[in-house]
Amino acid sequence: MNYVEIEIHDDVFLPCYSHLRNDEGIDIDFIYGSRDSGKSRDTAMRLVEKCLTNDYFRHVLARKTFNTIKDSQWQVIKDVVEEWGLQDLFVFKTSPLEIDCINGNKFISRGFDNPQKIKSIQNPSGAWVEEGNELTSEDWIVLITSLRSNNGATKIDVTFNPECPGDFREFWLYKDYFSHTTEESFSHVKTITVGLESFDLHYRATHTTYNQNPYCTPQRKAVYEGLKTVSPYHYRIYALGKWGVRENKSPFVVTFNRDKHLDSGTIRKCVRDFNKPIYISFDFNRNPMCCSVIQWQGNVVRFLETIKLPNSTIYDMCTQIKIRYPKALIIVCGDYAGNQRSGLVQNQDLNNYWKVIKKELTLYDGQMQYIVNPSIEENEVLVNFCFANLDILINPEKCQALIFDLQFAEKMANGKLRKGDREDPTQQLDALDTARYFFNRYFAHLNPLKPKR
Repeated sequence: MNYVEIEIHDDVFLPCYSHLRNDEGIDIDFIYGSRDSGKSRDTAMRLVEKCLTNDYFRHVLARKTFNTIKDSQWQVIKDVVEEWGLQDLFVFKTSPLEIDCINGNKFISRGFDNPQKIKSIQNPSGAWVEEGNELTSEDWIVLITSLRSNNGATKIDVTFNPECPGDFREFWLYKDYFSHTTEESFSHVKTITVGLESFDLHYRATHTTYNQNPYCTPQRKAVYEGLKTVSPYHYRIYALGKWGVRENKSPFVVTFNRDKHLDSGTIRKCVRDFNKPIYISFDFNRNPMCCSVIQWQGNVVRFLETIKLPNSTIYDMCTQIKIRYPKALIIVCGDYAGNQRSGLVQNQDLNNYWKVIKKELTLYDGQMQYIVNPSIEENEVLVNFCFANLDILINPEKCQALIFDLQFAEKMANGKLRKGDREDPTQQLDALDTARYFFNRYFAHLNPLKPKR
């Protein structure tokens, strides 16, 4: 075998990332912070070095959407190889999107928009996930359960800016890997139990900003510093590289309070009472189908769960309810639009959602309690009154979609809700709709806008 001697000087790596070259015993490196901090380029350089020097290297370049990889990881690796004058040692392919090294090692590309291709990877050495904050918890589970190899341990590098839809405290990446500490850079061991077996996951977090990257131009620095007065939220994320909560300048639910209304897991717990019926409030969308599961008595209201099923039918939702709440006494309410004929039902004799629900969940007429949908103006007042005056508690683990909507539902100048892109689950506000319909069905008599009889 012929050998090529290559010398890579230490000073090509930024000092703030120098410790990452020693990753023995590390399962995951989270590399995050501001824009222009050099984290993607440093990761590319480290992986090129590994590809050249490791006996076995089959690394996955992964992103949420496959067609974004070529202009990000694939391209920055190509740039590094060309700047280092190593073009003769690599072949950059576009179909399939791969990078081959003359020593037999390689990079392959996978997107989470086709999870089956991630699951089918044979003996990977590891993965580089760019924009890791774009992944869902389901995407992450697919990745970590697919990265197994007969050639030894695997390693994951995750690069991202700490931006997420909604409140970062509810975001899976923060909750699972960052919530245990206030430190920005740290090492940690997480014990995971599967059945009777437990194993330790060793991971590091490295936080950096553009101030640690000497190649960030004064012009770019000025752009980031200018965000301080234009958008404090984006300044916090893009300039300081810190987790932040998106600002809602015109909230629909002004009386929602996380400290007051979320189950803290200590004194006030949002748990099901098996001796009482459950109320299920529906909102009907094809993508996703959504309902909230609620228990209430008097002025005490408990939101137990919000179920969202992407690309589903009403039959799928009913199946989930039967699985999760077997033998429960169920009362349903919700979107009056369920009375309209729907092409999504399979049986033409059951030509609307409510008829399907009644049959699938084996309900009597008295258990079907939907009414005409309220106006947004009336319902805004009622919902805010309920959150201000009722004893409402929400399960933070199972009602994340509802919590997101309560925090970030925005009222437009015309008084209507800003629902945005109906194909984007974060803009549909369907979880909020389930709560609105529930309050209107059972607490409309409390609405200050309603005339007293």
